[in-house]
Amino acid sequence: MPREARQGEGAERTRLWAVVLSRTVSRVFVVFGVLAAVAAWRLDAAVSTAYRTAWVAPRFAKREDIALFGCTNCWRLPSEAWLWADALSGAAALISLVIAAFLFHLRHRPPKTDTATDQDSASARDEKRRREQARAGVHHFAIGVACGVGLLAVAAVVMRQLGTRGHGTGWVTAGSWVQVAGFALTGLIVVAAAAGSPSTESGPYTFVRRVARFLHRQRVNVLGLALLTAAIMFIPQTSAQAIDSIRTWGLDSAHSIARLGFGVGAVLLLSLVVYEGAVQLTQASSRDPRIHVMRTRVWFAIGGALVVLGIVLVAAGPFGWGPIAVGTLVLLLGLLDWPDLEPRRTGVEWTEDELEAQRRYDERVAEILAVVPLLLFAATGVAAAIDAALSRGTGRALGPLVPTAILAVIAILMTAERLPSRFDVPKWRESVAAVVIVGVGSLLLIVSSSELVAAIVALVGCTVGLLYAFVVFWVRPPPKSEWTASACCSALSLPMAGAVGFGVFLAVHGNPFGSANTIGTLAVVCLGSAFWLAILNLLVFLTYHLRPPRALGWIGFDRLPIVTLIAIAWIAAGAIRTPPTLHETRLTERQTINADGKEVIPGAPTLSEAFDAWIAAQPELAGGGGSSGPPVTMFLVAAHGGGIRAAYWTALALDCIVGISAASFDNAKLAAGDDDTRKATCESTRRTPEQQQAAARRIFVASGVSGGAFGLYAYARQLIAKRSLGDGAGKSALAA
Repeated sequence: MPREARQGEGAERTRLWAVVLSRTVSRVFVVFGVLAAVAAWRLDAAVSTAYRTAWVAPRFAKREDIALFGCTNCWRLPSEAWLWADALSGAAALISLVIAAFLFHLRHRPPKTDTATDQDSASARDEKRRREQARAGVHHFAIGVACGVGLLAVAAVVMRQLGTRGHGTGWVTAGSWVQVAGFALTGLIVVAAAAGSPSTESGPYTFVRRVARFLHRQRVNVLGLALLTAAIMFIPQTSAQAIDSIRTWGLDSAHSIARLGFGVGAVLLLSLVVYEGAVQLTQASSRDPRIHVMRTRVWFAIGGALVVLGIVLVAAGPFGWGPIAVGTLVLLLGLLDWPDLEPRRTGVEWTEDELEAQRRYDERVAEILAVVPLLLFAATGVAAAIDAALSRGTGRALGPLVPTAILAVIAILMTAERLPSRFDVPKWRESVAAVVIVGVGSLLLIVSSSELVAAIVALVGCTVGLLYAFVVFWVRPPPKSEWTASACCSALSLPMAGAVGFGVFLAVHGNPFGSANTIGTLAVVCLGSAFWLAILNLLVFLTYHLRPPRALGWIGFDRLPIVTLIAIAWIAAGAIRTPPTLHETRLTERQTINADGKEVIPGAPTLSEAFDAWIAAQPELAGGGGSSGPPVTMFLVAAHGGGIRAAYWTALALDCIVGISAASFDNAKLAAGDDDTRKATCESTRRTPEQQQAAARRIFVASGVSGGAFGLYAYARQLIAKRSLGDGAGKSALAA
């Protein structure tokens, strides 16, 4: 082979290897792995629910009935495809994430050090030997752990197959824990690679100190994203509402397109706020080192103005005590600035060159925080699609995968192969531009009152946001050789988040039903989160250039603890005077209420009295002569919360139990798993009003909270006021 050909082949191989090791390729594996892990988690939950409720695939229904709900070797998912989807999704998540971790290790692997020579000093030879041993040890560790994770993925497939095929819920649990162990080992690869990377070896901090420093600086973003993740994924009531909301994001109508555009745009704005705010905080110590001093009289002036404003607002309208609490806290800070105390300087001061590697690495880590909202709502779409498909939905059940795919692509798009720009605090021009843009969009929505216009505005805003993200991550970052302190630009997402958040605040308070219906619940949550994170990040950034009150500096505070102060003000505002709309949940004894000498509301009965009243209401047990007859059914109703969905389901279930006659049911077809018969269960012959009253007497007690309590109220009100549920009261009263 000619020399030129060999050189060309080597160059081509080098370019291919550079692509494989690129951050974008790693991001693809991370996004796919996270979504696959969520799919496996949701399917495992469905299998566990099937075991708890003795559910099996329709083809095994007869065997399950014969075995008295103890059927073994019966599928706990609807079909063979679902069985393999559950098993392979978990394995795919493990393999995808371990590949991403191994690529991260290769990308951050330190270069091979020169061999120690006799000319080197003893300490230099020891240092070279130590670094080479660490380099080889981390590499061997990464290879071994990656192989181990591959074996765990195979084991998880086998365990999940056994569990979903009816061999016991213990196999499902074991498969889940095996997958968790694989994720933990994958995380160890990342930790080892980061601890042995050149940015750690050459920098002033150890890996643990770097993580602690990053978390301290990014505490606002980390805390905000942690709370959002808990609400969307792990708290049952709010996660169920998030799933319901994202199901309305689609392409089948102008309303669903508007929801999709506003939703994706809101998540994208939140991610950009997190990214630009995080990069700003990372670069805070490299900016103008001048520290501004706020004099004592300025603290007093600001605090006094806030207290006066708060008193006026409380006296004039339905406002809380927040401004008064904040103003009082500012006055206390002024008092802390009064003593003439000088702060003590301790610790080692690192040079700019020593901190450069650390800062550049932390700027890259800011991207991880930025993709959390994107992956969070993409995962919600996966959960919504799986739940709908397992509920025997049609092809539209997979509709939530549309926003999932869009958000996943954006998460990959938000990967910069070069160092980020230096983001400056937005000036008044950017703020005015953001207010004008939001004002024009809001005016179009108000004037038109059209779903089509709302869809157009949402799509235009979403498109502009995507273009801005492309510019931030792929166009604007200069190459490494050109990165200088003068290469700066404004963080435009921050004023936009402020303007949009204030606009949503006005819209929700001015027209709560119309605005929420057009924008969507999740979009409102994202926009509110973006607004507050932008404000808090800006305040934390400013504290790096503001001298804390002298007493705080004297006891060791380098900066004003803005997050702690906000928490104190929040707690104080709630403790001063609890709003009358908030109340404790507690047990109270119902007292007898008399009016005009008559008992209007009787006192609460004891459990024995309630049971005796239920016995007396059953014709079969009248006079105590029913002890030798067949058992009488007693219903205990418990309705959990969950917004309008819980209300609708509660009323619908009670309507089916009380309003529908079981005389026409074909139990044989139901036992055989006939789908048409199952769907017609609550749509067959309705009882007469007298029969409905008799059926309602079978209910002994009903308890509900939040949306479930509203469903109980709708059911009881209809039955008591009209003495009949009519033609599907549960549907007609709540479907609208």
